[in-house]
Amino acid sequence: MTFQIKTIQGAHTSARTYDNKLAKASYLAERIESSIRDHPNIPVQQLKNTILRKCKVDVSKQKVQRAKREALEKIRGADSVQYEKLWDYCETVMKFNPGSKLILKKLEGSNPPIFDRMYMCLWALKNGFLSGCRPIIGLDSFFLKTCYRWQMLVVVGRDGSDNMFPIAMAAVQVENRGSRT
Repeated sequence: MTFQIKTIQGAHTSARTYDNKLAKASYLAERIESSIRDHPNIPVQQLKNTILRKCKVDVSKQKVQRAKREALEKIRGADSVQYEKLWDYCETVMKFNPGSKLILKKLEGSNPPIFDRMYMCLWALKNGFLSGCRPIIGLDSFFLKTCYRWQMLVVVGRDGSDNMFPIAMAAVQVENRGSRT
């Protein structure tokens, strides 16, 4: 039992609307996962337009950001789970690279351990610097663009071709004296 409107008397006054409060971030994350996989740094506004085109839903930027975060977690895995694996990584590096030095600090009183900062100097890099680089070192730093906003500090030397040669590196929350210990 169906019906069909063949003619209408008067003007059609209702406009199409794309507002849908029931579109959850998890639903949107499933729909945009392939776009995120191809372009993980896609801007939120461009992603919002993609959602409007694909799903015919107009959502807020905050919901798009949550959907993008969920899709990235599904693709890469949760950052917190990856940080939990750092202790095993350090043990493996020390086991297979004797002479290397790795220091991993956790937040005081945290159980299970929560990552605070890390220092790494691989033996091969240290030996490469001592045997083939000029006796000049410098410090370079850059920001890691994750949800934790870490800063990476890198001790570099200059090799014979005048290229930067990494010697040691540290991941810290902020570059200050407290990060030295």
